[in-house]
Amino acid sequence: TGEAHVAQILRLLGELGMDGQQMHVVAHSMGGALAALFAEKYDKVDNIVLLSPAGLMDLGPLKLVRKMKFLQGSIASVLKKGQESAWRQDFIEKKGPIAEGCVQKLKEISQRNPKAFDAFFSCALVFPLSGLESTVQSLKNKRVFILWGEKDKAVPMKPSLKRWQKVLPSASVKTYPKSAHGFFMELPSQVNADVLSFLTSSKTSISGIRNTSLGA
Repeated sequence: TGEAHVAQILRLLGELGMDGQQMHVVAHSMGGALAALFAEKYDKVDNIVLLSPAGLMDLGPLKLVRKMKFLQGSIASVLKKGQESAWRQDFIEKKGPIAEGCVQKLKEISQRNPKAFDAFFSCALVFPLSGLESTVQSLKNKRVFILWGEKDKAVPMKPSLKRWQKVLPSASVKTYPKSAHGFFMELPSQVNADVLSFLTSSKTSISGIRNTSLGA
């Protein structure tokens, strides 16, 4: 669960001697939802940078999968066979060098840990991919920067971003056309510059970054 992940992070910070320190949090996808949960519990977070964050998604078919426990094993087997295709969907250039490098690393992880997919699937069944409105609202007094690839299929920008902006209208936002879930890997220089600009600025709105609402 999200709470269990937060507890793990807090224990890690304690082991590293970092508990009680001020920090910035940068997180992607499911990690974005976790970052929101963490910042809700840990009051030492100064800035939060969220890249295509989950937490306010439409669950779609997953909602049904979560209820139909007798089918979960069969569904997991099918999804596991299609992992590589799913990984490539995170990139605009699905067979470009960035995608190829990422896919290769993920294959290596899967080979080293054959249970990696099972762990991911089990997590997806219970992780708070949606319904975190109250948690997101608790961030209203923190500086938050949300970045999104406009062609994201894993955590679609619409309607998720609009929901984040409705609950957290003070958040700064930047979207990237012709980019997908892994936009920060395909556009590293641009994304790094945008994040650094946000973290080093004391202003809520800065050059190239907007506070706006998306249409439906």
